[in-house]
Amino acid sequence: MTGPPPIDLALRTVTLGSALLLVGALPVAMLFLRSLGAAQREVPPALTRFRQILRCAAVAVGASALLTFWRFADQLQAASATNEPGDAVRQALSSQVGSWTAIRVPVAVVLWFVVATALTAPSSAGWLSWAAPAVVLAASLPMTSHAGVTNALGILVDLLHLASGGVWVAGVLALAVVVPIALRAGTADRNRQVLLSCAAGFSRLAVLAVAVAVVTGFAQPFIADVDLRSLPGTTWGAAATMKLLLVVAIVVAGGVNHRVLIGRLKRARSRVRVDDSAAALLGVVSLEVVLGVATVLAAALLVSTPPP
Repeated sequence: MTGPPPIDLALRTVTLGSALLLVGALPVAMLFLRSLGAAQREVPPALTRFRQILRCAAVAVGASALLTFWRFADQLQAASATNEPGDAVRQALSSQVGSWTAIRVPVAVVLWFVVATALTAPSSAGWLSWAAPAVVLAASLPMTSHAGVTNALGILVDLLHLASGGVWVAGVLALAVVVPIALRAGTADRNRQVLLSCAAGFSRLAVLAVAVAVVTGFAQPFIADVDLRSLPGTTWGAAATMKLLLVVAIVVAGGVNHRVLIGRLKRARSRVRVDDSAAALLGVVSLEVVLGVATVLAAALLVSTPPP
């Protein structure tokens, strides 16, 4: 059972995780801005942190794209003893993998600027300026993977899978890192309202996102015509199994938040009960962030390995 070189897996993980965050953060940002709209004092610092995270993700996408393209061109040059570096670059740019990898660099630069504009002065134009490069970035992922899918249906299913996964990744990260900023120095009732607005609103969105991710995830191997009987003992099969188990754990953690902790927060009235409920809710969300990182790693291994 062999897998991709560690450097390639690391680059794929960084690319996938950062791209999912940039794509999924768009609907999450719109949702959270509505939820925090009444808390004018808390919104600016929370958005500043979110903007910093997304800009770091854009830098990570651009840097990993450059390194991935350089490694791809280097491999092409090594495969042909007569290739000059310039010839290898041109050959890489003329290929599907190379061209879609290279396009991530200008897309990352555009996203670095537009996410700040959209979050600083929300508007329809700002959301559209974010959505356009985000769609291109999402489309570049299935076009450079080893998923074995080249037909329109397979690519569409991959895009839905990536977009829904991105919404969940961005949402749990925002709950774990951004929302606590909005809870600082607030009254018990205000903190309860802020957390309920964000957590309950995202919980409904997360249910839809996870449902789409699960359905499209199960559909992918069938569309790619993968023989499931040949999976045991293969890297692809191990990665798929690990991803499935992590998704089950995520669903369980999300269910605890959705059914138990949000209900407890709704019933809380005193400062102590609000703080305890908020701590429990954000604690499970932090666990979901860890599970999300592990899931991205499993997904990176999956798309970096040709199916059997």
